[in-house]
Parts: sequence; C-alpha cells; structure tokens
Amino acid sequence: MTLQRSTHVNNVVVGSGELYLIEPEGGERYLGDSDSASVTVSTEYITVESGDGPVAQRLVHKPRSVTRRMDLALRDITADNLALYILGDRSAVAAATAQAQDEVIDNVRTDVWYQLGVSVARPEGVWGISTEGLTVKTKTAANNARPTALNNTQGKDDKFTVDAEAGRIRFNALLENVKQALVSYTAAAPALTRAASTEARVREFGLRYIEDATVGVGKRIFVPRCTVGPNGQLALKSRTSEQQLPLQVDILKPATGEALVIYGPEPDQE
Repeated sequence: MTLQRSTHVNNVVVGSGELYLIEPEGGERYLGDSDSASVTVSTEYITVESGDGPVAQRLVHKPRSVTRRMDLALRDITADNLALYILGDRSAVAAATAQAQDEVIDNVRTDVWYQLGVSVARPEGVWGISTEGLTVKTKTAANNARPTALNNTQGKDDKFTVDAEAGRIRFNALLENVKQALVSYTAAAPALTRAASTEARVREFGLRYIEDATVGVGKRIFVPRCTVGPNGQLALKSRTSEQQLPLQVDILKPATGEALVIYGPEPDQE
C-alpha cells in the first residue's frame, strides 16, 4: 500500500437531500419529499479519421455539444407539482354552494353515470352536491312536452341513484321516449386547487438541491436556468408503490455565469 493511499480519506456519500424550484416570480418553492434525483451529463463529439492507409487513425476528436439534465421523482402530489408534470398551471377554486336549477342532461340513458355541474368553465363538473332539495324531472321527445317529476320509491333507488360525494347521478328506470333529464341541486364542495394543462409553452425556472447526506460530506447543486417537464408515466394505481411524479429538468446556459454549479466543503484529509 502506498503512503498516499494509506493517508487518503475517501468521501463516500450516501445521498439524501431537498429540492427547491426557483420561481420566475422570485423565491424558492420546496418540492416536497422525493424518491430520487440524479444528474446526467452527455457530450457529442466531432471525430475525423484518416482516409489513407489500411487502418484509419483518429485525427480529430473534439466536443461538439454538451447536454446537462436532472431527473427527479417526486412523492408530494400537489397541484403545483402536478402542473409541472402536465405542463400546465395551478389555480384555486372557491368553495361552491351555488344552486343549479333544472340542469339539462340530453339523450339520457339508464345504467350509466352522469357528472353534474359540467360546463365550459368547469368541464370536470362539481366536486360534490347536497341531496337536500334535490329534484329530478324528465321530458319526452315530443314537442312542447312538459317535464314530469321522477321520484324514487321511499327507501329505494328504483328510479335513480345519486352519488352526492362525487356529484354524480345514474338513472335506473326511465319511461319510454324520455330523452332529457332536468336536475336541480345545490353544489357542496370545499375550496379546491386545480391543475390544468395549457397551450404548449415552456416556462423557465431555476433549481436548487440541498444535500443532507446520510453518509459522507455532500454537495449542493445550483441550476440558475432550466425547463421542467414530464419524464415518464404517473402510475395512478399500484399495489407495490406510491404515486410518483417523474420530471426531467433540462439545464440551460444562463446569460451570465455557469449552467450547473456543484459546491460544498471538502472532507478533511489527514
């Protein structure tokens, strides 16, 4: 064993740490618990080989481009993080207590569910409804037909079933020629957050990784300019693991300074 090897202290790192997204409006948002984070740097080269002689010899081998990126897997399933994944925006939805009067369901059929509260502004419908004061009427295809009340037999759901928690209704029995249903109800939804996709556009952020190493002396990573987008599937259902958001961070060269900075103290050398 050489003297250098016998006195050298290896900094073996078992990594752990926190991820922060640097918002364009200012400030840094903690991305929550993450399963993994990694850095990948790849280089493309331009190579020129000799054309004379029986065996080509390499004459030129120079880097043509360098690509830097980070891959993240987030466990914190929030509207903000989902908006990053779907390339969209986050918005707040106020608590809903508004009453809907004779909401129309066209071409009504039995044994399928209908989401209530669907509109151009809210295509996903209401979160939930109150069954108090709920009324259901139906209309036939005949011209100028008057709506007819549709009532369940007491204690049964023989005509229709309401899932108030999800804001949905299913018709179990309809008279012949019924083509339209009219449902009156009161929306009952807490304040919500909403992540919705937008027209394809690239938003730029910054990123910071603060190491809290399990073993060893870790480094911190600073990325002043990057884009963030999806990098794989979001498994909604799994018997083996929790939901995770896979994200790819493409690191860009800023106007001034370096694209990727890795910094921190060196381990003590004895």
